[in-house]
Amino acid sequence: PNPFNSVCKIKYNLPAGTGKPVILIYNILGEQIDVLDNLPATPGEHAIQWRTDAPSGSYIVRLDVNGSVRQKKLIYLK
Repeated sequence: PNPFNSVCKIKYNLPAGTGKPVILIYNILGEQIDVLDNLPATPGEHAIQWRTDAPSGSYIVRLDVNGSVRQKKLIYLK
């Protein structure tokens, strides 16, 4: 859900033949605050949970797979 509260489920889909995914979390100032890199690289749909104690605010979630990047904005409310 967007906005979320302390735990956010991040879903992503990997096509066949892609590499290892990395999810990077940035604050609204562009500062990297978290890296999720122990992710399954098998093709198909996946979901992970991001647990945070970060302050309330807007965040950018960036999925990087072999240089192909997708981004989404999240709002964290305490």
